[in-house]
Amino acid sequence: TLALLSSGNAPETSPNHSIGTYSVFGETEIKAGLSFPPFANSRQQEFTLNAMSHMGLDRMRIAIDWRNREPVQGSFFWDPMDQRMQKAKDSSIKVFLTILSIGPEWACLPSGKDGANLFDEEALKAFFEALLSRYDTIDKIQFGNEWEAGSDGYTDRESLKRFVLYTNVLYEVVPEHSPQTQVVL
Repeated sequence: TLALLSSGNAPETSPNHSIGTYSVFGETEIKAGLSFPPFANSRQQEFTLNAMSHMGLDRMRIAIDWRNREPVQGSFFWDPMDQRMQKAKDSSIKVFLTILSIGPEWACLPSGKDGANLFDEEALKAFFEALLSRYDTIDKIQFGNEWEAGSDGYTDRESLKRFVLYTNVLYEVVPEHSPQTQVVL
């Protein structure tokens, strides 16, 4: 358990001034984990899980790339993700899954002015449903994290609206297919 130390705001009468007992938020616990640790193969997984165990961490953020999971519409290649998710489950690791905002060519529409990926909405929804139906151990999930925008930044308002739309599609399918999962931005 980690906590943020206060900047001298802990009461002098507090019996403990060490990390983990008092924070700027008061008496609290802040859960920590690793974001995108090496976890692609069994050697990396063993290394990461040993390090997490040593540090007392039980949360991990990993990503899934739709292009690699459904390169042909309706034909899924889950094996690498299945292995990662099972390893996390076997190790009692809570998974925060980020769905990368890059889709397979067959599902992409012409990109926005800023280079953002635009998707066939029904195809994206079908992928979300397949993903959420397959894995019952996703603690938290997000779409995109950082919208794939061109080098000029977020200049195309229409593609930003699509990003919000795609996040809402995810938000709408989670309750039916994975009610224990929390959608985060």
